[in-house]
Amino acid sequence: MSQNFAERITQLPELTVRNVDTFLAACGDIGLYIDHTDTVLEVFASESSLIEITRNWVGRPVKDVLTVESLPKMKELLRALRDGGPTRRRQVNHPLRGQDDLPITYGGWLLNDSGHVALFGQDLRPMASLQARLVASQQNLERDYERMRKMEARYRMLFQDASDAFLIVDAADNRVIEANPRASQLLGIQTSELAGRKLSQIFAKADRGGVEATLAGVMASARSETTSAEVDGGGVTRLLLHAKLFRAAATTLFMIRLAPTEEVQPSALPSNDENATQLLEGAMDGVVLADTQGRIIWSNMAFLDLTQLAMREHALGAPLAEYLGRTDVDFSVLISNAKRYGRVRSFSTTCRGAGGLITDVDVSAIALPDGSPPGYGFVIRDVSMRASTEEAGTDGLPRSAEQLTELIGRMPLRDVVRTATDVIEKMCIETALRMTGDNRASAAEMLGLSRQSLYVKLRRYDLGDLKDN
Repeated sequence: MSQNFAERITQLPELTVRNVDTFLAACGDIGLYIDHTDTVLEVFASESSLIEITRNWVGRPVKDVLTVESLPKMKELLRALRDGGPTRRRQVNHPLRGQDDLPITYGGWLLNDSGHVALFGQDLRPMASLQARLVASQQNLERDYERMRKMEARYRMLFQDASDAFLIVDAADNRVIEANPRASQLLGIQTSELAGRKLSQIFAKADRGGVEATLAGVMASARSETTSAEVDGGGVTRLLLHAKLFRAAATTLFMIRLAPTEEVQPSALPSNDENATQLLEGAMDGVVLADTQGRIIWSNMAFLDLTQLAMREHALGAPLAEYLGRTDVDFSVLISNAKRYGRVRSFSTTCRGAGGLITDVDVSAIALPDGSPPGYGFVIRDVSMRASTEEAGTDGLPRSAEQLTELIGRMPLRDVVRTATDVIEKMCIETALRMTGDNRASAAEMLGLSRQSLYVKLRRYDLGDLKDN
């Protein structure tokens, strides 16, 4: 303590009973008066919570109100004060029943030659709470970092080992950010050399405008588009580019999937007969050829109408499962049965259009024989009009168990069960009326219903003329 500050302290007015509480509160949150036997003679607390905690401390040895690990610290502090040497504040903990320990940092001075000591402490619970929150936040950050590291590792493994060629392109300037080894192989450019290059500059000058226009179209519509371009230099001569938009970490990116044009040749029909080709092109039903991985290699215009695609190139190379099937399971079942039995006929499912339109369809599939190219052929027939007029009666209920099973996948199980219950109930009422010659009272008795309940159900299912009843 400086001499000037000491002089200022000695000029303070003499403490009285009226102002001593204010002085003590200024010194700390808690005060202890301890005699030469280390017994607590008096306690001062500035807050109600501390008053409640220290209520039973008076008359007890100081060791009884401290945790075991805090005893050496308190003994060291009291010995230093009584020896008259320099002291520093000590942090100790007071045990609380059923709660966390109370942390206090104490300092003090010797009051008289008899060894009585006054201790003044500061409550560290607010600081401990902040520290606990800081630790919890740090742990949460570590868990998030670990989760991100695991996701990054999985992404890297899938991206690097993928059999398809992929480029990740920044939508802001159309420059390549990442390329997997398959893309480097197709383009004939080292992966390290691809990073930072503008996508259009990888291809021949005649095709650069088309690549830029495709990316602009994807950016404007947020829908995937496909184009083709010739590689500038070595590698495969011409490639198909399937571009899709996505966001990651507040950045808009393109995912570009590359494929050699010979893998998705638009004219890859199993027959060279021009009449057969014209027949398939002009068919009212959608006709699609897919490779062994289920990617579209040819389609007619009727399929484009079902899927709401503007150009055939938008479908080429895309997985047929993106458009066909209520779920991914539908398409898997269709493919596996076509592969096992050679053909599948009248498989009921739905076709999803690019604009969100869902159409009920019947699909027939055939496994193409090994040749050029092997894969599958599909005939997709729109049955939405037939479904609306034939599959349900005037009350909207199915007519048979087969039609009930077709509801699976179109609505939740509880709705299918409720519909089945309605069908059975209606059939039972119709049978009872037929057996009783349309005698409502006898039909109600046969069904175990009151006449009023029967009339309610007749109205519900629109059965019979109820005007005379």
